[in-house]
Amino acid sequence: MSPPSGSGLLRQLSALRAEWLGLVHDVLHLAELETRRNGQHLFRILVLAVAAALLLVSAWLALLAGVALGAIQAGMPPFLAVLLVVAANLLLALWCVRHSVALAGGIGWAATRRALAPRPAPAGTVIPVSDAEPPHDGN
Repeated sequence: MSPPSGSGLLRQLSALRAEWLGLVHDVLHLAELETRRNGQHLFRILVLAVAAALLLVSAWLALLAGVALGAIQAGMPPFLAVLLVVAANLLLALWCVRHSVALAGGIGWAATRRALAPRPAPAGTVIPVSDAEPPHDGN
């Protein structure tokens, strides 16, 4: 078999370059999409964290108001009403925290890492011996 001509080799190198650029473009596009999605998730987590903080503060204030009303009036209905508000606020805060944790689980560029991970050689692939190190005899 004769070696490839200069123009054939040039065409092959040009095709290899085009494929390489296409692969780099695809991987960078994937990273861009995942970065955008991760930014959106982080923004939602921030909004939910602020909402949870506000709900916890309002629950604390409602609890304090309930204690004050209970002490002043010593009657159950106003205190019970305040406790219901506190319970509702705490449930909303719990939902925000759980939803934030669920959103955080989706961050991590998993598809980009899979695309960049080295793949094992297919079964039956032979590694040329000329590239291997010579065996050492222990001396």
